[in-house]
Amino acid sequence: MKCIYANARSVMNKLDYLRAEVEVIDPDIIAISESWTNESISDSELNLTGYTLFRKDKELDIKGGGVVVC
Repeated sequence: MKCIYANARSVMNKLDYLRAEVEVIDPDIIAISESWTNESISDSELNLTGYTLFRKDKELDIKGGGVVVC
């Protein structure tokens, strides 16, 4: 089983890099902490082809937080 874990400190500005890594490594599980996602970001923006997305967004009044697992 292959896994990728990253503390992203905002996954939105790292999606191209993440998608490239996923293509090369082909992990079974992807876990990202400090995603900094919120309700204004749609699932389709975070979607990685071939994976099911699970997310827990950060609270709007708190800096940091959020988790994404695929």
